[in-house]
Amino acid sequence: ETSDTIVVPATDLLFDYHDSSEVPPTMWIFSGSMIWDKQLVADMEGSIVATYTDPAAILNSPLPRRFDDTVYGANKHVLPKPGTPVTMIITVPE
Repeated sequence: ETSDTIVVPATDLLFDYHDSSEVPPTMWIFSGSMIWDKQLVADMEGSIVATYTDPAAILNSPLPRRFDDTVYGANKHVLPKPGTPVTMIITVPE
């Protein structure tokens, strides 16, 4: 890590647009994507982590309104500027 490295939980990067609030810390659901024509759909669609229920994504949100794709979006107060390189670290709980 360098001095300009910032580590934040994924939920800190989200904003609840319906409640105008930050999203509480939560554990994500490993859903594992799907296979279609011998290919992982997450790879085909680029859907790795979803804030709403996405059967193609590898990780899905467990948040209460995850069935509505208009609720959760980017927390612009926390996210880096567009084009900034980032590294996502996924940690499996014990």
